Amino acid sequence: MGAGKLRQSREIRISGLDFCALQAGRSQTLAEPTLRPLVENLRHGEDWVMVPEPNPEPVPAHVLLVEDEVLIRSVIAETLRDAGLLVIEAANADEAWSYLQTGASVDLVFSDIQMPGSMDGIELARKVKENYDHIVLVLTSGRGAPPSDNQDYFIIKPYRLANLVVMVKSLLEQK
Repeated sequence: MGAGKLRQSREIRISGLDFCALQAGRSQTLAEPTLRPLVENLRHGEDWVMVPEPNPEPVPAHVLLVEDEVLIRSVIAETLRDAGLLVIEAANADEAWSYLQTGASVDLVFSDIQMPGSMDGIELARKVKENYDHIVLVLTSGRGAPPSDNQDYFIIKPYRLANLVVMVKSLLEQK
């Protein structure tokens, strides 16, 4: 890039993203129809730079909620969404595992232990730890705590939804 000072000119949109056109030493107003000459100038060595505008809104944390009881899952999901989290719902560990394998963003898995399917919450937690060690795990059950080597965190049922929200948000902040 040239030694000149960068100046911001008019914002433009490309594929739904906001951009500012910057050029060393001079400013120029750009509109969408002038995008082609801008690209041509880049090919011929002019020192234009296009940078996305910073997103002013923080991206919410992604929580994968795994619970086979639909009424319980719905209440928990709505509570977590009301707390500003993005919630992905799975009816069992197999569904959750399939979702994780897509490579989608997940910051925390909150899973019941006992549920139908080829694996339970403990097996899901083991697989998540082995393959996605950056994901925080929280298991829950009404039948007591699982063996301590199979989960990061545990909350016994029944629990207060407010306590769950505080726990999840705290764990995500520590991440």
